[in-house]
Amino acid sequence: MRIRTILAAAAAPAALAAVLLGTAGQASAAVTQGPAAAVLAASVKTQTYQANTHQHRLADTTSVDTNLAGNATINNDGRQYGNIGPVWAFDNMERQLSATDNGVVTDSAGLHEYSVRIASVGSYDAFASPITGLVMTGHGPVSGWVDFTVYSATPPSGVNLPAQLDTQDHSSAIVQKWFGSAAQVTGGNHYHFEYKGIQGATDGPGGLYVQNGN
Repeated sequence: MRIRTILAAAAAPAALAAVLLGTAGQASAAVTQGPAAAVLAASVKTQTYQANTHQHRLADTTSVDTNLAGNATINNDGRQYGNIGPVWAFDNMERQLSATDNGVVTDSAGLHEYSVRIASVGSYDAFASPITGLVMTGHGPVSGWVDFTVYSATPPSGVNLPAQLDTQDHSSAIVQKWFGSAAQVTGGNHYHFEYKGIQGATDGPGGLYVQNGN
């Protein structure tokens, strides 16, 4: 199933400037193969960076045809959000980003490897069922997370993230903005999202509907 954002962490405060945190500690990187060249053995400080932002009316997608619900025009396509999938709801969510510098530096471009997670919590407003694609109106909580690996010569910067993100910024686009256009953003296939109050959902009590990616 396709999903656009989000993650299981605790809710972050609404609309605030990104916060940059660093924790010092020594770590030695082993000599392995990087994405473009051999990785240099290096002693670096392990650092963690965090940022918070907010999104309103983010298009939430599924894998079934929601045109059956009389879907409104989205991106000039009556059913799909770009190539991600049919839209069934719109989300209002807090986004919390965290990145850890793994201390791996490639010898060709000096790129550091970062493990990145976007955790999101908020609510959805549905006009179609994500399970059948048929008309379904409803409102309920959503939370989840998605993981990325980023190769970048510079750390992420909070100044790159506005307090209110564009409605078309899905998870990979948010990570790209945080690190800058020169960063290599990979991954995004490992995610977990939970929705409550979905009619016909059988993933748990209270109409729990789960989207997973491994």
